[in-house]
Amino acid sequence: MMEQNATLFAKFKPIHDGFAASPDEWAVQFHSVGRDVTDVCRDWERRLCYGSEKGQYAKFSYKLSDKFWGEIKKDFPLIEQVGLIKS
Repeated sequence: MMEQNATLFAKFKPIHDGFAASPDEWAVQFHSVGRDVTDVCRDWERRLCYGSEKGQYAKFSYKLSDKFWGEIKKDFPLIEQVGLIKS
């Protein structure tokens, strides 16, 4: 996933780091580019977990999904904040 979308993730990394340092300045870029990144991640999550949800290993699908997002959060700990609007 990261290799096939290297330019997108490389573009998002400095934006993510900037958002971590000063959210007000980087919010627009973080949410717009972050939306593309989360779409890619969700697509790959579906590819990874889709077959196991229907079979006898359905109970492991949740754990597999958690591990997948855990690996993403190692590089992008604020990925879950994409799309959140703070008031």
